[in-house]
Amino acid sequence: MNEKTRYVLGAVTITAVLSFTAYAIYEYKKVSKQMEEAITVDQAQKEIEDAKDREIEERYNNGETDGLREEMVEIGLEEYENPTEMEEEEMVLKHDPNSREARDQFIKMKIAEWSPGDEAHDLLIYLFTFPFKPTREDDKLLRKVLIYNREDFFGPDSKWNSRITWADVILHYAGLLEFNLGESINYWTEFLLDNMGVSVVMSSESLDKLLLELSNHTFYNDDTNRFGLFGLNDDELDNAYLVADGQVEPGLTFEIQFNELLKGWDEN
Repeated sequence: MNEKTRYVLGAVTITAVLSFTAYAIYEYKKVSKQMEEAITVDQAQKEIEDAKDREIEERYNNGETDGLREEMVEIGLEEYENPTEMEEEEMVLKHDPNSREARDQFIKMKIAEWSPGDEAHDLLIYLFTFPFKPTREDDKLLRKVLIYNREDFFGPDSKWNSRITWADVILHYAGLLEFNLGESINYWTEFLLDNMGVSVVMSSESLDKLLLELSNHTFYNDDTNRFGLFGLNDDELDNAYLVADGQVEPGLTFEIQFNELLKGWDEN
């Protein structure tokens, strides 16, 4: 083979090798990119859950929670059979702030004042599944206060902070009533639950209707002849309407009714 032929063959061989190498590099990079873009089943599930969480949070923030229910907290049988007093360390978050375990710990902490199996205990667990949907601007401020209360436990970035329920509302006002009027959280929580006339056997549809009336400040308990969450009598309700009519946005709010209950209690 002469020198010229060897040169031509050598050039072809070098070109072929370089072409193959370039193609191999291209394929390698393409596969590498695909691997980088590929996600595991667990990652895909997490992305789905994150998207669902964002949608739920947006619905809570916009008050568009019709038909939305939180999952019921699960309490093991041993907790019913062997109730123990809540220790101080159990009031500190032990789980990922966005985990189901964190939410369950929060609920168990909030209902620790009751023995498992008590009616108020079971009602609160039930009401922790019903979103609080304020319809008035002043009541939306109440919801913000309840979000801040949750942040004290979950921290500032938990998805659970915005998922305010009716149990949050009841326990918040029970605490304020204890502070202002004495007695106990248990006493005032059961007082508010009695005013609502709720029971653990009430269907979710019936309870949704009752809670909507409470949100709209139209609920009247025919059994007790009392009005609203705070069980106002006729005189207290008249005073509440007088105060409400003098507001920038006329209309009843939870705070107005709460204050009228305090006034009426002091007078009695």
